[in-house]
Amino acid sequence: MIARACQKFPELDLNPAFHRLDGEAIQLIERFGHVCTLSVGQMLYSAGDPPAGIYAVLGGQIRLNHTNVSGKQVLFTLGRAGDWFGELSEADGLPRFHDAVAFEDSRILQLGRETYTKIISQNPSFQAFVIELLSRHLRRALEMLVDGKTSPIRNQLAQALLSLSQPSLQENFKDVSPRVSQEALAAMIGATRQTINKVLREFKRDDIVQVRYRQVIPKNISVLRDLANAHKR
Repeated sequence: MIARACQKFPELDLNPAFHRLDGEAIQLIERFGHVCTLSVGQMLYSAGDPPAGIYAVLGGQIRLNHTNVSGKQVLFTLGRAGDWFGELSEADGLPRFHDAVAFEDSRILQLGRETYTKIISQNPSFQAFVIELLSRHLRRALEMLVDGKTSPIRNQLAQALLSLSQPSLQENFKDVSPRVSQEALAAMIGATRQTINKVLREFKRDDIVQVRYRQVIPKNISVLRDLANAHKR
């Protein structure tokens, strides 16, 4: 079957990996996908919950974070339109490792466990799609681990700003404006808000970013990339 754009949920086409799905898989997603709305601060699921399918962001932002026993919170990412999440627990059958919370009013597409199992057992393109999701999320987790051990905060912040940008738009940062608070960036990197504020002021002074309320607008993509990749050389 020839692949086609997702007509019912066009936001999903923002994710380049989604283009790998064939028409049959997209048709099943359109037919069985369930849409729910979340208000800012509302929990989609909590760490420890049993798996109940996978999710995609249609609008708004979803914060994926984990809180350890001492109360320290680690932010993995902010999911935006086109981003999928929740596939890890579906793959291994174990409880959720992180919380999924609406960072702003959001629309979410859910593929329940029964639908997910049916599609992945029958459709090779969906199997490849889920493998790519798992691989991307694993790579990001490894990058965060390495960055936290080896990179200065300035470099980690540059990498975080890159990772929070839409993959399909990363070549044109003038149109990319991650809506994220300094507290969220601090949780993502494992630094204090004061440290993040200091580095953002330096970035602003050097004309690397523009800072607004809960929004960081990259202005110099080449400098951000150089900073993010400095420790890999």
